[in-house]
Formats: sequence, structure tokens, C-alpha cells
Amino acid sequence: MKQYTSKFPPPPVTGCSSHPVMGNELLLCERLTRVPVKPLMRFKCVCKGWHSLIHTDRNFIDLRFARSKTCNFAVGGGVSLFTSWPQLRVFSLTEILLSEGGVTTVQREISVPGDFKIGLVFGAVNGLISIIEPNTYFVSVFNPSTRQSTPWIKSMIKQQHEDLCEEIQVIDEDGNYVTHKIEYSHGRWFYFGYDPSAKEHKVVIIWIKHVFHRHKLLRSETVCEVMTVDGRQHNNNLLWRRLDEKLSLPPAITPYDFSSSLYTNGCISWLRKARPDFGRVSLVVEFNVGSEKFRVISLPNYIIEEIRSPFGCQLIQIDGRLAV
Repeated sequence: MKQYTSKFPPPPVTGCSSHPVMGNELLLCERLTRVPVKPLMRFKCVCKGWHSLIHTDRNFIDLRFARSKTCNFAVGGGVSLFTSWPQLRVFSLTEILLSEGGVTTVQREISVPGDFKIGLVFGAVNGLISIIEPNTYFVSVFNPSTRQSTPWIKSMIKQQHEDLCEEIQVIDEDGNYVTHKIEYSHGRWFYFGYDPSAKEHKVVIIWIKHVFHRHKLLRSETVCEVMTVDGRQHNNNLLWRRLDEKLSLPPAITPYDFSSSLYTNGCISWLRKARPDFGRVSLVVEFNVGSEKFRVISLPNYIIEEIRSPFGCQLIQIDGRLAV
């Protein structure tokens, strides 16, 4: 078969499609990435080509999101605040716009589909909202712009240990069978982050596993589970994964010590305040969403010690950088 070649050089590819874009298609891509979300969702009905570009083209979606962050806010950027109203079945979104003329706010309400349950909102990253039912540990990720959501996926630990407490038979050092009681405790340690390199959102849940023998605590260890949401998976592929024990928190650190958390620049970070009476120093624990590994960042104690009551300290983000 004879291969077709054009006598005209192809236009530069801007990264808004996974295949070379030429002519009118390049112009279409450039224009659609600047369209607001609501009409863009209606444009999916124009034809199959537009539906495929808007709904499934990963590079188009990334470019559209990048442009929305720079085009939809006033000079200086902005901040979005989410509030959920389960009884009214709506999310309230307040955008705080910063400009040279001052600060303005724009508020809008986002209704949810009739079959969607509103639980506890525990994270909002890159336009997606993560929600959990605290009693059953079912998790879903909701897109308020498209009103689409993932199915409710139950925590793997909760699936395996429904009552979070069980007894097992083990062999001790003398070769005798003994009964150990296993308990999983949870202090609402669920978090939401984004891996910029793989273009994936991830939900992270941290548990503490306690092992008892005759009401005596033998040991405690942290257990982490992760669920990846990349927008391209089928519903039945959204499963929890339990991280290897080597990737869990260092032994001397527990989530009970965390005073605040923050997602920024591909990492979820927690602040642990100093407790000199317990020999505990100030530090930041960081979880890399891409590599799924923890690391510890030391902090000078005088930074935390200078913050006196009634004031407190927490993590904040300044120009994409972590700060205290």
C-alpha cells in the first residue's frame, strides 16, 4: 500500500492530543481548551470526534486544566473553598479572587445526582472532591464540573476486618498456641493527593494495627492503603492496595502525632509538633503520591516554640511550596 505523504510540513504539536493534530483539528483543540466547563460538556454531543477529544483524550484534559488555572482567576490567582450540605444535596463552592483592585468572591452551588450519597468531604485537589462515609469506610471521588463520580469502593481493611477486631491463633517462642487479639483503630486519617507525573489522583487511608495478648499490648504498627483514580480505569478496576510495611511510617511516628495536613506539589504532608516532655521534636512527615513513599523533614524547634498560645501552627502553601 502506498504511504501518503504531505508536501506541507506539519504544524507544531502543542500536546493537546495523543496523535499529531493538523489543520482545523489543531484550531479546534486550541479553542476547546479555553471553553468553560459547562458548555464544554454540552459540546460532547456535537459528534463522536468531539466526544472522544473532550472525554477521553488525556493530553487535552491536562491542557484544559492547566489553562483553566491560569485563565479563570483574576491577576494573582485565587482560592476555592468547598462546603457540603448533605440535606440539600448540594456543594457550595466559593472562589476567592485576588486582583490588584482588592478581593472579590464568587459563590455557586453544585447539585449532585439523585443516586449519589454525600458523606464527609476530606479532600479537594485539582477540581476533584473525595468523599467518605465514616461509618462504613466507602470512598468515592466526585467531579463537580461534570457531576460524574466513581463507584463507592469500600476500604480493604474494612472488607477484611468488618468489625475491626478479631482473635487469631499463633505459635509463641515455646511452641505453644496462644491467642492474639488484633484491633484496627482509625482517627479519620484519610487523605487525597495527585501525582503530576502519572496524572493520577490517589486516596490514602492510614490505620493503626494493635496486637494484644491477655489485654497486654504487644506492638502497634501503621497500615496504609491506597486507591488510584486516573480517569481511564473501568469501575471494576478501582481497588485498594495495601502498601508494603517497609513503605509505612517510621516506627517512632504515629498519625496520633499529626496536628495538620496539606497537599502540595505532588506530596501530602503532615506537621508533628514538638513535645519536649515526651522527647518529641518538631518535624514534617511527607508522603510522595507518585512513589508512595514516606520521608521525614526535620524542623528547627525554635520555629514551633516561638508560636505561643492562643496561636497555633499549621502547614500552608505559598506559590506551590510548603511552609509553616
